[in-house]
Amino acid sequence: MKKLLKGIGFALAFLVVTAGGLTVYHFATTSTFQLIAVYMNDGTPPVFRWSAEQALYVFHPDEQDVEQLNREAGAQYVVGVLDPEEARPVLKHLMDNGLDINSFSEVDGSRFTALHAAALSNNPRGVRLLLEFGADPTLKDGQGRTPLELVRFADNRENSLEDFSDVMKVLEKAQS
Repeated sequence: MKKLLKGIGFALAFLVVTAGGLTVYHFATTSTFQLIAVYMNDGTPPVFRWSAEQALYVFHPDEQDVEQLNREAGAQYVVGVLDPEEARPVLKHLMDNGLDINSFSEVDGSRFTALHAAALSNNPRGVRLLLEFGADPTLKDGQGRTPLELVRFADNRENSLEDFSDVMKVLEKAQS
């Protein structure tokens, strides 16, 4: 029965997506990052959002997606785009398929982890979620700073317009 329902759902997704000018092939060949960042954000029409979610769980991530996400500290994309309730199952799915929650970004020289990126983005909900999934708050970026040290530095800058106190509290609690 489960297979039948999944087949019907997949056929329905195919019809809906094809009617929208896209094909299942498009979603199957779209990178995991693009599915998360483009199709699954709140401004996306519901039909595309639903189709992208289905494609994410059926076709993604493949080995190449996981390698790319790990080179880019890819968990940052999930917590940066989705609210925690939507991000939780996506993170679990990606981690079940090889995403390293503590991978370092190799693309920009920062060597940020997703936790560094969420902290510097002043995203306390994202920081909490990453910690819940095992992000290590003691890892250091390319300049030798933990996420907490990074936000303390950002918070103390003279021209800082942001208040990082919520993020600092979450990270301080995680390190205690």
